[in-house]
Amino acid sequence: MLLVARPFRRQVLGLGLVLTLFGCKPKAKPSAPPAPPTTSASVTQISEPAPEHCRALGTGSSLIVGEVDRPARAPNAEPEPNDDAEDDETLLPFATRVDSALALEDEFAVGGLSTQHGKTEAFVAFVPLDGGAGRRVGLGTVHGDVDPPLVTGNGRRLLVATSDMDAGGGMLRVAAIAHAADKPHGEFSLTGVEHDVGAAFAEGESSALLVWGARGKQGMALKVLSIDPEKLGAAADAGQELKGTSDAESPALVARPGGYWLSWIAEQAPDGGTATKSHTDAGPSDEVERLVDVGPRVLMTLMLDGAGKASGSARQVSAPRSHVVGFSAALLPDGALSLTWREDDATPGVEGGPPTLARVGLDGAVSRSKVEDEELSAGAPSLLSDPKPGGDVYMALESASDGTRVGVLSPTGLKLDSLIGDRLLRGADLLAAGDRKLFVAKSRGRAIELSVLECKP
Repeated sequence: MLLVARPFRRQVLGLGLVLTLFGCKPKAKPSAPPAPPTTSASVTQISEPAPEHCRALGTGSSLIVGEVDRPARAPNAEPEPNDDAEDDETLLPFATRVDSALALEDEFAVGGLSTQHGKTEAFVAFVPLDGGAGRRVGLGTVHGDVDPPLVTGNGRRLLVATSDMDAGGGMLRVAAIAHAADKPHGEFSLTGVEHDVGAAFAEGESSALLVWGARGKQGMALKVLSIDPEKLGAAADAGQELKGTSDAESPALVARPGGYWLSWIAEQAPDGGTATKSHTDAGPSDEVERLVDVGPRVLMTLMLDGAGKASGSARQVSAPRSHVVGFSAALLPDGALSLTWREDDATPGVEGGPPTLARVGLDGAVSRSKVEDEELSAGAPSLLSDPKPGGDVYMALESASDGTRVGVLSPTGLKLDSLIGDRLLRGADLLAAGDRKLFVAKSRGRAIELSVLECKP
């Protein structure tokens, strides 16, 4: 704190002489300790962002996927041969995207999409846990507006589900990638997939489970398929519809001892239904007016056994009239489910308000708490579970001034034991946690830079 001295004057008269004015600064007082940041009971400690909280492993950049932007051409430079503006626009690549990620025995893996020359290729990127040089395994060309591939695994082998489109509609291509292999094997396909609903993939103790959106007997619903990782070709069937999952979207699947946790957002009918006003004798200048009342969007969860069969009934986790706009799920050390989400009761679809933490016990009991900090900004929070023995569950949130902040959940999953920022986290998307390290991605123009950080909250 800057202390400003107040000058004063002392005038002395003697023998007609006026002494010179003197200025004096008072002795600086010790600064009062800074007030702690304002938080709720959900956060027990907040640390100010400091560069020493995180360090980059390896060379700092393990792998760059996608085309780095070309430097702009000088205004008076001669055009290159066949330099046609329209052709350049056609061949301009879209930004590389990555999403689903996890930690294997000795490396991280993440599914992604990269578009160049008008074609979109699906891939899986592998980066060693120590931040060494990474590699990419191609999964072939995909069509349509689809999400990056889903990845799951258990130890050294990876399973991947790639979204694609064909003449019949949406599909999922499932394959395995052996440790250090340069191509997938054992691929089979599922058809009739509604990509707008979403999909989820997780591997448990003896099998893997794939959940996706499909058109059922009463509209959209979730289907589930149990997959033997060693016999992928034998798993190509239509799957089973999960009761009570109509109007579901954005499914998330988490493996637990003895089975799985399935979570999703369910859009409920608004009170009073949808009001519609039409003109029976509508002419060319008449318009049809439609008034739509958006209903609640609640967060649901359901326990599944190892084969994907429901254990009990679905349970609502968020408040009855909530409007959930995004959520994330992770497994707690005792097998309970940890959830975090944002919602906005006033304007559905617009993120607002502090994020919520929830714990769903194996007995079905639901507990909730809020994470409030005046530094937090809008953005969907995410949970990252370190699968290594004794690993923590990390929570990533957006800060208004410092970019991404990372915290560690308490064992109960209802509060943060710490919350830090760091210059290395600015502009970073946290993908996965493993061996007490964080796997992050940063945009480099239309490319993605993957690296490994070691952070100590």
